[in-house]
Amino acid sequence: MYIVDKNMLSASVAERRATSSLIKASRNEWMEKKYGVSDFSAIVEKHFWFLQLKPDVVAGFLARQIPGICVEDIAFTYVCDILGMEPWSMAFSRDCFMDGNHDKVARVRVPWTSFSKKGNQVLEYKYITTRKPNELNGVPFNRIETVEGGNVFDYHQALRYAVLGERGFVPDISEFWSEVLHSASHKPEFVYGLGDDDREVRIVTKPGLFDGGVNLTLRPPSKWYYPIYLSLFLTGELVLFETYENPKGGVPLAKLMFEEAMREVALGTGYRPLVVEIPPLSGALLQCNKALLDNPKSLLTLLVPEVAESSVVGLMHKIADRVRELR
Repeated sequence: MYIVDKNMLSASVAERRATSSLIKASRNEWMEKKYGVSDFSAIVEKHFWFLQLKPDVVAGFLARQIPGICVEDIAFTYVCDILGMEPWSMAFSRDCFMDGNHDKVARVRVPWTSFSKKGNQVLEYKYITTRKPNELNGVPFNRIETVEGGNVFDYHQALRYAVLGERGFVPDISEFWSEVLHSASHKPEFVYGLGDDDREVRIVTKPGLFDGGVNLTLRPPSKWYYPIYLSLFLTGELVLFETYENPKGGVPLAKLMFEEAMREVALGTGYRPLVVEIPPLSGALLQCNKALLDNPKSLLTLLVPEVAESSVVGLMHKIADRVRELR
C-alpha cells in the first residue's frame, strides 16, 4: 500500500496530476454519497490555501499532531528536497495528549541531544509544560500551557521558525475537520468536545448539536475521518509520508484502520492514496539536536546522500544519521 521507490513516486505523481480534475470529480461524488459533504474540493482549497500559491509544486506532507525540529522533521525536509517536492508538515493542535504515545510525550518532554567536550553524545529531557505528562491526558495540545507562556503548538512552531525559517511553516488543519464535520449530513454517532476541565469528552450526536455553526472545539472520531484524511492524497498535489510498519511500536489497530481506510478510498473513488513509506517513528528520530537551535547554520554543512539511493526509507535513514551527528 506504500510507495517505496522514488522513481515510482515520480511516475505516480505525474499520472495523478495529469488527471487531477477527473480524480476530484470522483472524490466529490464519493464524499457526497458517503458523508453527505457537498463540493469537498472547495473545502480542501479553502483550508489548504497555501497550495494555491504554488500550483505546479508537489507537496510532501508529514502529518504529526505537533511538528517540531526533531530528527524526523529535519530528515523529512531534506528528503523532499532530494525528491523535488515542497516539504510541509501538517499539525492537528486540537488533538489531545496521551501519555502512552511516545510521539506526543516527546512534544512536552523534549529529548535534546548534544555533545560533550570529549565528543560523547548527551541526552537530556526538558519539560516544557506547567504540568507533568500524567496530568495532561485528554487535554488538547492547543490548551496545554508551557512554562514560557503560550501553548505547546506555539512553542514548537517558534523552534521551527528559528531553525528552518519560512520552511518551518506548519498549517494547522483543526478548522478543516470542524468544517467537514459541520458540513456532513451523514455525521458520526459521536464527536469530541471539551469538558469543564479542558479535557476531551465524547458528545453523542443529536439534533441541534451543530445548530450554532462550526464549533471549533469539536472533532470527529478517527474511524469516521480517516478515509476523508487519506482522500487528501489522491490528486498528486499532496503526498503523505507515513508508515504503520512498526512491529515494535504496538500499533496493530492503527495499522488495521489505515489499511481498511486505504481500501475504502480506493473502492469509493477508483484511486489509491499516494503514501510514501518512511521509517517507524523511533525514539532516536524523536530526539532534537541542540546544534540545530544553537547554530541553525549547521544545517548548511549537512551532506545529503547520493541521489542514486532509490529507497525513500533508505534516504530517510541516511539523512537522519547525519542530522544526529551535527554539532
